[in-house]
Amino acid sequence: ADKLAAALKLFEARVLNDQSGHYTVEIVGGSQEIDRFLKRVAGITDVVTVVRSGAMAVSRGAPAQTRG
Repeated sequence: ADKLAAALKLFEARVLNDQSGHYTVEIVGGSQEIDRFLKRVAGITDVVTVVRSGAMAVSRGAPAQTRG
């Protein structure tokens, strides 16, 4: 658990859900950084599922577009 916590902190990963020793983790970064994180974590625990969203843009404040 200590090694996992250290890896999460090192990569600034965010735990979205921690239930019965199963974690859902969010990490934001480039492909190489995420690959390094997965390699580090795979040496500590089992990685069951990986989902990558690819590049995203999120606007803040007022909507950038309106439907017309």
